[in-house]
Amino acid sequence: MMNCELCNPSIHEQFAIFRKKIEVENTLVKQYIKNTQKLGTLDVANVYKYERMFQRYQLYEYLTTYSALCFWRELLSKQINA
Repeated sequence: MMNCELCNPSIHEQFAIFRKKIEVENTLVKQYIKNTQKLGTLDVANVYKYERMFQRYQLYEYLTTYSALCFWRELLSKQINA
């Protein structure tokens, strides 16, 4: 389009070039908006990694609680037998 403008176009051709420029600009704006909206989407790999680490945390939490329960049971059973 820039080359067309340099060729001394008629008024009708100038208007057609102007309209095409507006169409291209609108297309670029739409594409920009679409791309910026994608920035807010979730990364599936990171979600999977988070879920796996959270499951590991839950397992460790369970093991810690179970170990504490076993400790207090043992302590109480020795105190009752004493």
